[in-house]
Amino acid sequence: MDSSKKLGGPPRNKSSFWDFHTMAINCKLHELRSSGNRFSWAGWRDKVRVQWRLDRSFGNDGWYQLFPCSQLEYMDMWASDHRPLKVCFAMETELLNRGRFRRRCSTWMECTQLGRKLYCSGSYQQLQKRDVVKENNL
Repeated sequence: MDSSKKLGGPPRNKSSFWDFHTMAINCKLHELRSSGNRFSWAGWRDKVRVQWRLDRSFGNDGWYQLFPCSQLEYMDMWASDHRPLKVCFAMETELLNRGRFRRRCSTWMECTQLGRKLYCSGSYQQLQKRDVVKENNL
């Protein structure tokens, strides 16, 4: 949430980040751990190549209670000026220690299907750990 997450182009004024930063603090949002190339956007501005970490994923205390080991993966750019992001869900710390984290990660399609199902049914507000476990056969 500052210009240090940017390559190329002129620096942004720190005040342009204050509203978002204040909102994240007030809502008690914390950024998910991430892997991959974190410069999620790339483009040209005034004939200068610019890369910026624009796209991120956050969770609140409730999210981290359900998914304490969730992680964001920045994937390779291919059809957009933004990298696709994939959130891997892991519900127990020991999954990481046993090397089973990758097998328990949701694929993009599974995540999309679960999200669509919950949103369309109107039950997305009552998402519980058991729903994700059941849906992903964990």
